[in-house]
Amino acid sequence: SAAAAPVHLTAALVADHDGIAPGQTIRLALVQTIEDGWHTYWRNPGDAGEATSLDWTLPRGWRAGAIVWPAPEQLRLGPLMNYGYEHQVLLPVAVTAPADARPGDVATLKAHASFLVCKDVCIPEQGKATLALPVSARPTPDAAWGPAIQRTLAEAPRPAGLTAVMSTSATALRIAVTGPALARPGLSNAYFFPYETTV
Repeated sequence: SAAAAPVHLTAALVADHDGIAPGQTIRLALVQTIEDGWHTYWRNPGDAGEATSLDWTLPRGWRAGAIVWPAPEQLRLGPLMNYGYEHQVLLPVAVTAPADARPGDVATLKAHASFLVCKDVCIPEQGKATLALPVSARPTPDAAWGPAIQRTLAEAPRPAGLTAVMSTSATALRIAVTGPALARPGLSNAYFFPYETTV
């Protein structure tokens, strides 16, 4: 992969396979390696910030899905609670080749990333990442990035069959959650991350 190098982080586009078969769906990921002390944001940035967005340029007939967001960290700055990522984060996206893609061809996939990288100040950044992906009848998992992307997908938040009730007052927001997943041990420090930016 090739990528621009914005200030305070590097971004690259990687894949979980060394190629893609006609009609196949594989996972790409935008890898953000973030300078110590700086951070980027989750899909809901919290009290301030802006989530990373991707604008794709793909060959005709190719499709890219939405970002699968890994669980964020709590990023407190004074009275503000934000949600985001430090050090390194993979943002996986499903990409599908058309059924008429020809083995032997090489597809050029481009992602234009926009994001906010913050420390004591916030800097809006943009970068372009490019991946040359061979079309192959029998692609194999990528040894370098395949396990990391699969681990990120396995650990990403997903529906857990819970039921929740929310109530508000002038001074508090209360959420009551029930369901079998809450019977597991080790939930004493559970934290509610609002998936959407508004409640």
